[in-house]
Amino acid sequence: MNKTTLHILCGFMALGLLGSVWATPTVNTPETWDSTTAGWQQNGGAVLGNPGSGGNLGGYLQAELPVAEGNMNYQIFADGTTAGGIYAGNQNYGGLSDPTMVAFFDFRYDGVAPAGLSLYFSNGGNEWIRPVDSLPAEGAWGSYSIPFLWGDGTTWNLAGGGGDENLFLLDLLSVDRVGFWVGVGMEPSSQYASFDNFELRIPEPNTVFFLSAVLLSLGASFRRNVADGLRWARALVMKV
Repeated sequence: MNKTTLHILCGFMALGLLGSVWATPTVNTPETWDSTTAGWQQNGGAVLGNPGSGGNLGGYLQAELPVAEGNMNYQIFADGTTAGGIYAGNQNYGGLSDPTMVAFFDFRYDGVAPAGLSLYFSNGGNEWIRPVDSLPAEGAWGSYSIPFLWGDGTTWNLAGGGGDENLFLLDLLSVDRVGFWVGVGMEPSSQYASFDNFELRIPEPNTVFFLSAVLLSLGASFRRNVADGLRWARALVMKV
């Protein structure tokens, strides 16, 4: 195999690797709650629990949702003060939201089904919610993936109303909380909402940079081989 053919093949291999990086983004450190609640918090409910079994390969995060006197939403979240430094606490999601910034998590409920479930993030007083499409059966785990994209098919909504795409993108630049809204109606007993394997997936900049450098290097080497070939052809013509 000559050098030119080898460089061409290597170039296609590098392109394949680069494509695989974008197709399967690197996973940020996932929150599995295998042994602790990891400092996550709950507004409007009891203290979060950490059952040691029943989750996906280990413990999980469990929220007890007390009997509601009317329809209300409980918030389970991470922020930068006690938990989730990798997720929240003025984290910049901007520039990561297109095309691969996606939140993945598992959800389960026990008792009466929640009135609704949404992923949410906040920037100051702005709270953005994105409802899930459906809930799993009682006692079963369901897996979800939600992109931080404005036009992803299901609209992100500003809780107070009046939000638009520009404000959404602006608030992604400094996320101070990220977590879940669980809606509860007037029910006769407490309900339990459980979460597991929360993670944000983004491309790995170092890997992309490395493969880009490889492609540039291969391209330069390939151009040198082409130039050598042209010089050889000219010399041959001159002799003729």
